[in-house]
Amino acid sequence: MHTRESIDYSKKAGFYEKARDNANKFRKIFETNLKAKPGTQILIFADYSDNFFPYIVSLSYYIAAKRLGFYPILIFSAKGQDITEFSKAVENINSNSIAILNLANKLAKFSQVPFRRFCRINNTRFIVTTSLGMVEKRFARTFMDALDIDYAKLRKRMLKFKQQLTGTKILFIKTKAGTSLKANVFLKEPIVSDGIFDFMRIGGNLPAGEVFFAAKKGSVDGRIIIDGSARTKQSTILIKRPIELKIDKGKVVKINGDEEAELLKSALKDEFKKHQTDSIFCIGEIGIGFNPRAKIVGSTIVDEKAENTAHIALGNNAQFGGSISAPIHWDQVFKSPYVFADGKEIPVKLHY
Repeated sequence: MHTRESIDYSKKAGFYEKARDNANKFRKIFETNLKAKPGTQILIFADYSDNFFPYIVSLSYYIAAKRLGFYPILIFSAKGQDITEFSKAVENINSNSIAILNLANKLAKFSQVPFRRFCRINNTRFIVTTSLGMVEKRFARTFMDALDIDYAKLRKRMLKFKQQLTGTKILFIKTKAGTSLKANVFLKEPIVSDGIFDFMRIGGNLPAGEVFFAAKKGSVDGRIIIDGSARTKQSTILIKRPIELKIDKGKVVKINGDEEAELLKSALKDEFKKHQTDSIFCIGEIGIGFNPRAKIVGSTIVDEKAENTAHIALGNNAQFGGSISAPIHWDQVFKSPYVFADGKEIPVKLHY
């Protein structure tokens, strides 16, 4: 469904007003995050979800872009359709354009070239937001709030944290819930996800608000108590009963807990059976959340950014400088971390 058809559908389905009411929160993204200039071609895409949330977010972007005087193109993928229509559209946009994707789960196969690589080659800036199909109606406002923040202030906090981490050899994270995680690392350059995609950075995801790094293979040991959310292939689980992960030489060797733990174990078992690689059990990423308006809502892309949380990811880290190549990248979020770099505690809360 292209622009006119997508807008008509939104009115018939009853969510046009919701998108319109939230559109002003998205103006800042065009003005501050993207620094979009008049005449910039903007392509906005959403795939189908029963909660309509990818559609609502994309339509909010579209209305904001129109109010700013841009000429955006809006594409909704109907139920059961793939992203072929979007792939064709984005391949035909001009260089120096902007592509915005809002997805129910994750990005499916994009044409013959991976989407991010295509954007780099074509000099197309992009924003990708995944897992929107997992946002419950009661958390929709929380998601919108997580976008409507002071990005300069957030960036300043995270750069300070990055500076304190840089050069660390031994990182230790603990929580009152029982997490005790040690990573032998040498952090040359932790990555700051600040949501600023101007002409120096080609793109990334929103909401913003994490400092993370690729874990060195075999370097992580200890115990992690997952009490926030747990990502699997098909969903993100909001944790009611914590999951215990036991880590030895960089790999999960045991998973304890109740129903949530069994769901994670079953999902990992299925992936191992399918791919026959133990790389899925590797700790690929360690990150800290800083977004003061993000909360744990059961959508990984929001949960991992929430202030006063930390997360590890199981599996792949090759796409951001690591040496672990795996078919999955599943973030596991836990609350209220205390972070120590070479024995010195680094504050992670705003009001510490």
